[in-house]
Amino acid sequence: MAVDKLPEFARNGQKNTDGLDQEDGFPVNLKPARQWFNFLFNKLSLAINQIIDEDYIRHDELIDNLTSSDDKKPLTAKQGKVLNDNKLEKTANAVSASKLQTARTISYSGAATGSFNYDGSGNSSCILTLANSGVAAGSYASTIQIPQISVNAAGQITAISQQNIRSASVTQSGVVLLTDDLTTDDSSKALTAKQGKLINDKVNALTDYSLLDKFTLDLTALNKDTYYPVTTTITGKRRVRFIIDTLFSSYQAPWSTHGGGSFSVFADWNEYPDAWGGDTVDRNINSFGYLWSSQSPILGINQMGASSNAVFYARGGTKYDVYVAKGCTPIIRTASYSLNGETVQPIAYNANDVPRSIRQQLSADKLDKTATAVAAKKLAIEQTSFSNDSDFIQYYKDKSTAFFDNGSGKFLAQYAAGLVSSQIDGGTFIISTDILTGRTKLISCVVRTDSTIDYLNKKEFAFTDSDISGNSASSTKLKNTRKIFGLDFDGTNDVAGNITTTTGMVASDSYHYIDMGRSGVDRMNLAVYGGIFNFINAENGNVIARLNSNGIDCNAATATKLQNQRTINGVAFDGTQAITITAEQRLNGGIENESQLNAALTAGVYVCSSNDGLAGIYGYGFLQVYRSGAAIAQVFFPHLTGGSNDVFFAVRQSWDSGQSWGGWYYSGKNADSASKLKTARNIAITGAVSGSANFDGSGNITINTTSNNAIGVGQSWSDVTSSRSSNTTYTNTTGKPIQIMVLTPSWNNAGSFDLLVDGITVMSIGNQDGYNQSKPTSVLIPNGSTYRVNGSFQKWSELR
Repeated sequence: MAVDKLPEFARNGQKNTDGLDQEDGFPVNLKPARQWFNFLFNKLSLAINQIIDEDYIRHDELIDNLTSSDDKKPLTAKQGKVLNDNKLEKTANAVSASKLQTARTISYSGAATGSFNYDGSGNSSCILTLANSGVAAGSYASTIQIPQISVNAAGQITAISQQNIRSASVTQSGVVLLTDDLTTDDSSKALTAKQGKLINDKVNALTDYSLLDKFTLDLTALNKDTYYPVTTTITGKRRVRFIIDTLFSSYQAPWSTHGGGSFSVFADWNEYPDAWGGDTVDRNINSFGYLWSSQSPILGINQMGASSNAVFYARGGTKYDVYVAKGCTPIIRTASYSLNGETVQPIAYNANDVPRSIRQQLSADKLDKTATAVAAKKLAIEQTSFSNDSDFIQYYKDKSTAFFDNGSGKFLAQYAAGLVSSQIDGGTFIISTDILTGRTKLISCVVRTDSTIDYLNKKEFAFTDSDISGNSASSTKLKNTRKIFGLDFDGTNDVAGNITTTTGMVASDSYHYIDMGRSGVDRMNLAVYGGIFNFINAENGNVIARLNSNGIDCNAATATKLQNQRTINGVAFDGTQAITITAEQRLNGGIENESQLNAALTAGVYVCSSNDGLAGIYGYGFLQVYRSGAAIAQVFFPHLTGGSNDVFFAVRQSWDSGQSWGGWYYSGKNADSASKLKTARNIAITGAVSGSANFDGSGNITINTTSNNAIGVGQSWSDVTSSRSSNTTYTNTTGKPIQIMVLTPSWNNAGSFDLLVDGITVMSIGNQDGYNQSKPTSVLIPNGSTYRVNGSFQKWSELR
């Protein structure tokens, strides 16, 4: 590359080169001539161009790498610096090598031991053997135990033991045993989610009926125009809830006013038994109503106080759904029922017995704003004027007040002042004084809700100084003395003595008389119309003889023979001797359900036919009832004694006239439950664990068991090296699992070791040349399994 001359310097010079040899600079105020610069520049350009022409190397000919082998091109300074930085002195260590000149042995000691040779020519591996920490090999955990572990600073387990997980309680955490029932009373156990859901479902399903038992009262076979008492024993209970809830279309009734023959009735009340019924006034009828019936199907909600028996009356001809507090059972009474001096029996309809709810009573008894209060600080006086007793009584039928009446034409006089106390259906009492004469009169009666007047009485008081006409209700003496059969009588004393008749006649009328002792006639004639005379025993009123136109006609008190022989149940009887009669059983009717079964209280035979079963067994058969007073026994004979029924007969008893029954006892059938086994039995456990205990069912038992086959139980380690050989199969015949421990040889060359159980290799160990070590191996052998070692060994121990 040539250096071109500059245009300025290429011009011809105008001065000579004098002074170019000065060493200390140019003279003062003397500028160098341009020629001098041209000369100098030209000299330098010639020298540079010569150098360039002879030794110049272009930049693109420089080698900037260490891989080129071109000996004609130079290396860049950059690559020279790399070589200088990475040069290796002949006595220094190389950063890397493909192989060590001398193979080395790498050894491990301490927590783990092992060694191997390494020259770097390839990857290597080493099998390490953990040093024995002093902890026995085995499993240290179970479903109710956890291991307690001691660990040193190196992370090694130095000790381990089993510890039971503690049980939880209300004061500590721990393992909780789940209980899948709602009867266990144990604060240390937890309820399962299943039982929790069951409780939640029951709580969510609670209704007014949840705590009550349902009964269907069947009166379909009973008289449709009669109301039958239904009694329920509530003794010992504080409050008993009753609900009658018969929904429309549930049942048919012959007296229904609906075209479909159905009806509905609802009643809800609480009964409070206490002190022999003393709290019946606390009965609350919360609600009552009915539809599609011309009269109430339910009457007379009440209580037999002397026995704490709640009672209501249900109309026959249909069924009723009744809900009662648990432990109470309603019983239909089809006949008169007495207990502790009180009696209930079927009745006819009475509008006065229709139940009224609290709301209905309050509505009926509320005081109208214009009415007179029942009680007041001052008695109100009403002025009236009535001309007949009926209007007068109707006006005062529901009032209790003082009155002044100036109407005439009625029993009470005009201008009469008086008092009246009255309640509809309860009674009306009116007393009045005639202002003008002072006479006092009273009226008493009962005015019904339909305005009918019953038991009407009208009386006038008689005073000792009064001149009223008529008879006094009572008197201590007659005003005028009278003769009774010739004896004086004024009412102050009884009459005693002989009856004297001047005519000899004692007569009732012309057809009934006694004619005796008339002058000149010594006879007594008894005359009665029809001609029948009875002779009466004054002691007991029995007729002992009777006279008529045919003579004496009467039964004697005793006789040795009947005048006419009679036949009794087909056997002739005249009274001369005893006879034996075979009486037929009395057939009392049919039974179709449990309610009728509970009501079968009369001695005799009943025909049973129920598809739903009776007495807990087959529902067709015969019921025999025996009764003596309040003691009743029922014996049920079902038709079948095989197939679907294995009972020959069932028996139960009641000692309170059928109010409550004992349980059924069955012949030919195992009991569903028992409180104790007749013969105690021994329950024994064998196999993996063993134990036993006697059990008779009277209580729970606990069986202490012993583990028979558990590893380590009843076993110990023994050295069996002398009796074991390589490549030989052995069998575990101990009856339980065993554990073997085999120590491999101390190899110093290549070798292998296999441990097989039931022909399957469960452990395999190999060794490399030049590595000298032995390895412990262990495995569990199940009972009956085979085991063997392929390869040599140093020691063989077994836990058996």
